[in-house]
Amino acid sequence: MRARHYRTFKRAPLAFLALPPSIAQRLSVSPSGGRFRSTLGAARYYGLIRHLGERRELTALGERALGEDADGMAARRQAVLNTGFRNLFSLLRGREASEPLIQARLQDDEGVPGPSSASIAAALLKSGQQTGLIRAGRFDAEAIEEALSSITEEEPAPAKLARGMREPSTKPARAAEPSAPRPQPPASSSRLAPTVHVDVQIHIPAAATAEQIDQIFGSMAKHLYGRD
Repeated sequence: MRARHYRTFKRAPLAFLALPPSIAQRLSVSPSGGRFRSTLGAARYYGLIRHLGERRELTALGERALGEDADGMAARRQAVLNTGFRNLFSLLRGREASEPLIQARLQDDEGVPGPSSASIAAALLKSGQQTGLIRAGRFDAEAIEEALSSITEEEPAPAKLARGMREPSTKPARAAEPSAPRPQPPASSSRLAPTVHVDVQIHIPAAATAEQIDQIFGSMAKHLYGRD
């Protein structure tokens, strides 16, 4: 769990129901800012908050994670292992915590593209070091096994890596304007040409900054839609 996300909710406890604008006001940040949305998205990804309609509320795990005692540390470790990082921490127990090794496992085991694996590996290392799951340059087998044993069967499956790490925009969506029906092309007796449908999935790492995210979508607009 990144230190920035933990410090944010330490400064603005959410034991009560709160709308994102109210949370942003307590933190003196813009509710539409990329960093704030990234923080809320990451908190949900780690299982620290949940959605109740438009409101956000601390989960039981989130309340525990705010503690400074041993239980608080245990909760933060559990939050890290509730993500897609769980499989890698389990696999690499006792091994050297090297970024190249983690990148290789991300690519081979999790299907993470090469360009994204570096930033995700860095986020995994930082989360492990901050929660004591990585110590003295190695994945601490004892700490990882203890944290894994505390996760019950009722816990949700780990979230996919680098997904769901950002809140949707708080700007109101514009109402869609009705459009005229498209004219149908005339029927042809010749064989119709096949059509191709391409789905594009974007994996945004947890450590991505708002500027990097804007660059990703700017690049998509340029290369997919021809917009400068």
